[in-house]
Amino acid sequence: MDDLTKEQYAFAQKIKQDKWLRKQREQGFASADDGEAEGAPDRLLSLLCANQVSQYCGQVHQFAGASFGKLFLAGALQQGATETA
Repeated sequence: MDDLTKEQYAFAQKIKQDKWLRKQREQGFASADDGEAEGAPDRLLSLLCANQVSQYCGQVHQFAGASFGKLFLAGALQQGATETA
């Protein structure tokens, strides 16, 4: 049964990949000959942007993580105090 599920998943992924490649060809980003994308710099740029966002999120988490914890704790304590009063 697991083999059938794996095969269905692989087939669905292949269909998605073929649709994506066809769309890229229609938009002129891929070569029809070899299936390689001519828009490689675009992929590189998106990868660099994603990495930059990841680094930024890591820095925000590092420097503001404790402050957010304190903020939510204070908010919960204040909410609890107003409910009991």
